[in-house]
Amino acid sequence: MFKVAIEATIYLEILLKGSRFEYSQMIQKRIDCYRTEEKIRIDGFLKERAWRRAARTEDFVDIVSGEKLRLRKWVKVLWDDDFLYVGFHIESPDVWGTIVKQDDIVYNDPDAEIFIDPDGDTLNYYEFEMNALNTRYEVFWPKPLYDIEKKRWLSFEEAGGNFKWDLVGIKHAVQIYGTLNYHDDVDRGWTAEVALPWSGMKDLTKGSLPPKPGDVWRINFYCQELEDLSKSVVYHYIWAPAGVVSCHVPSTWGYIKFYDKTV
Repeated sequence: MFKVAIEATIYLEILLKGSRFEYSQMIQKRIDCYRTEEKIRIDGFLKERAWRRAARTEDFVDIVSGEKLRLRKWVKVLWDDDFLYVGFHIESPDVWGTIVKQDDIVYNDPDAEIFIDPDGDTLNYYEFEMNALNTRYEVFWPKPLYDIEKKRWLSFEEAGGNFKWDLVGIKHAVQIYGTLNYHDDVDRGWTAEVALPWSGMKDLTKGSLPPKPGDVWRINFYCQELEDLSKSVVYHYIWAPAGVVSCHVPSTWGYIKFYDKTV
């Protein structure tokens, strides 16, 4: 496992477009992950005492600029000997979903996404997505789908995406605060709860599973918000901004550090 010498590194990228300068400031984030001795029931409610005491991310921001967006979306994390737990809190005035078959294109709906790179080498990382219908989508990526140096997307074949790969033993659930798929009222949003088993991550790392206290992994969290069913306007909410409209830039992801402290 690699260690982080500093907790936050500020990147300033100046882009020249004609005679006009534009810039984006990206801060590599870190979140502390504490142990839970309490049994976590994966029901989407996030009501356990450990969840109330867990560390949370900052509110998600725009994926490119890092600027604040209108709706609040954020994550809390916990771990024990069996799982990494991720709890999404997603504010949304209209909660809806259409994809019901596992591994169909969930990102055509408003969704919640997790990206994990245990070794921090930008290779062999895991992508998990779910929508408000609790439908999941998983991919194992041997290398990034987006080439940040050449500023181009790779084909799925070039990146080696394995769409048949599943994180065996994963658990996930959602709770809706409003009316699912009813568009004539205003909803509060939804929560998503995910338990990612260490036992299923052997393809992702040669390191310790579960991680040892003090270990640091790369991770990112993302939510897509669609203006309406036409899907013509998309808002990209992310924890650690990438500077481009892509989550597949592992070098810009945040860090998660595991602690033996219990909450």
